[in-house]
Amino acid sequence: MSSPPTQLQVVLADMVTRCCLGSCCSSRDYQMLKVEEVPEMFQEPYIYSGYRQVDRPWSYYLRSIFMLHNESINVWTHSLGMFSVLYSLLACLRNLDLQSENHARCVLFFGVCCLVNLALSAIAHLFHSKSRWHHFAFLFLDYMGVSFFIFGSGVVSMFVCSSKPFHNLFSSWFLPANVFLSWFAFFACVYAKVKLAYNNSHRKGMILAGVVSQAVVIALPTAWRLVECVLEPTCELYHLSHLIIMFFMLIMCGVTFGCHVPESLWPGHFDILGHGHQWFHVTAVLAMMTQMWAIDVDLNLDQRAKQLQQPGAGELLVFLVILVVIESATVVYYMRSVTDTYSEASSQSLLGKDTQVDYRDAVNTEGDSQDLLSKIIKSVEMDELHGKKQTEITEKHKEE
Repeated sequence: MSSPPTQLQVVLADMVTRCCLGSCCSSRDYQMLKVEEVPEMFQEPYIYSGYRQVDRPWSYYLRSIFMLHNESINVWTHSLGMFSVLYSLLACLRNLDLQSENHARCVLFFGVCCLVNLALSAIAHLFHSKSRWHHFAFLFLDYMGVSFFIFGSGVVSMFVCSSKPFHNLFSSWFLPANVFLSWFAFFACVYAKVKLAYNNSHRKGMILAGVVSQAVVIALPTAWRLVECVLEPTCELYHLSHLIIMFFMLIMCGVTFGCHVPESLWPGHFDILGHGHQWFHVTAVLAMMTQMWAIDVDLNLDQRAKQLQQPGAGELLVFLVILVVIESATVVYYMRSVTDTYSEASSQSLLGKDTQVDYRDAVNTEGDSQDLLSKIIKSVEMDELHGKKQTEITEKHKEE
């Protein structure tokens, strides 16, 4: 049996239901919905309230940045986080020469990837509730941002902070491999979203598997320095503490993304403030800032980066464009699948005035056609029975 809501929860629930940030609104436009009032694909585990309305004008979602709902903190953490990361980037670049030092351009490239990731994330969380189609489209955009961040992380890992022996062995083919791995992580996210849209645990598991597998590979150039330090008797690990802290923060990103904590422990208590995805957003921003700090410390620690061969800005841009093109083609392919499926689900609903065809059944039509047909027939039979009852009631009134 669930515990009664606290006074704070009552106040937050009331604000979410009828308030904008700064002024209360009586308009129905600002009414937030309960979990049972939105399509299943919009429902988040253990989040019971604060959902925005679906199929509203674009202006509604744009204005919702100043409303209080279960995506508000997600939007603001990455919107404001952009300024924090930008400050860290400028601090890291202050002693670097972008004109003559290729490793400085690698750092700038990484910083831009971080900023793009945060911008796309904020946009996705702001607009994804517009419709089922837009839900997929904006989350795919979010996944592209994640792949850009990991691609940029790979660049600084290999060409700025790498072990020199490791760099000499693998740097010549690292950029093509980084493009492929970044696309693979993106593909895992997209495939999981399309095929496992209604199985949250399996979907997150596939997303984590795709992203972590790439993260491990791109971390190897820098992580190998820790291995070398352990094997070298004269090396002290505390000299590389900045790298250890950086890896710890990146690991915490995966942990906070994969765990629905604390909302899984107290469902409905953290709908607006404090649920796990918000902590993931905060951790992601802190991880980016930590990476900037670690790069800055590493560049001041020794002249390692100057001993490594870095790609030029043009080469980095070429591989980034290749990544964008491949991922855009992937988006187009899967959005066609989403569009076709959504159209099929809509056409099925026309079989009866009140026939309810769950979108999940339409997505998973393979092997489930018999079950879907049974549900449609049952719904039509219920409509006919309801119509007969209405006819009997009407005739009875006439007789009276």
